Amino acid sequence: MSEVHILAGIELSAADRAAFMAFAPELVAGSRSEAGCRRYDLMQEQGSDLAFMIVETWASAEAIEEHNGTPHFKKLVAFLKDHPATLTIKKYNQLI
Repeated sequence: MSEVHILAGIELSAADRAAFMAFAPELVAGSRSEAGCRRYDLMQEQGSDLAFMIVETWASAEAIEEHNGTPHFKKLVAFLKDHPATLTIKKYNQLI
């Protein structure tokens, strides 16, 4: 099976930034510790305190499914349900 790459964009309100940043280290560390994780980086858009991108690479679709069941990922999902945010998620396969 081939690796799966995910770009997950998150745009928050100013009121929600501190709460997001409070659990972001746990999300990143927990994700990076997973067996199927090849890359998991939280980026902030230049010139914006409210726009973020999570850059992910997973060993397989199965690894993503396992990730989606972890406590740290579920915490992110709960946060996004409780705090209005613009979310864009795109999955990619490497061509070259």
